[in-house]
Amino acid sequence: MINAAIVGLGGWARVLVNSVQGKSDKIRFTAGMTRTVSKAADYAAEKGFPLSDDYAEILADPAIDAVVLSTPHSQHAEQIVQASAAGKHVFVEKPFTLTKVSAEESVAAADAAGVVLALGHNRRFMPSWTELKNRIDSGSLGTIMHVETNMSGLGALSFQTGGWRADRAESPAGGM
Repeated sequence: MINAAIVGLGGWARVLVNSVQGKSDKIRFTAGMTRTVSKAADYAAEKGFPLSDDYAEILADPAIDAVVLSTPHSQHAEQIVQASAAGKHVFVEKPFTLTKVSAEESVAAADAAGVVLALGHNRRFMPSWTELKNRIDSGSLGTIMHVETNMSGLGALSFQTGGWRADRAESPAGGM
């Protein structure tokens, strides 16, 4: 059983916790960290884990095997490097980091520490993607020479002013 800490307790973090807490024999959340403990205290109590507002405290806890980062994207690179140095496995939500250099540094830190670094991507288990993978694996499509996709939608029209998707500091590449 992997004992994990959820770091960040906004809406998506709660989806992640709800998807496994009390349902999985592979992972459970045994701690949480948020800058706003008062906003998440009732939720954490309901899910059965203590809260902290100190990331270093989470990383220093020998009972925690991994961290799940559901934090602002501008924090990911630093948090990954720190968790890796502490010997914690890392699952991070997308976007991974904000620059190629910080992504490379994050991967290098995890590699050097010998920890698993995983990136959340919510489309890989969709039926269309699994069917495509099955066809590629079977060889029925022949040798793949080039792939181009368009995953667009009307979502950008509803970005809220002040939300991370509309904030160039948090999402410098827009929808990329």
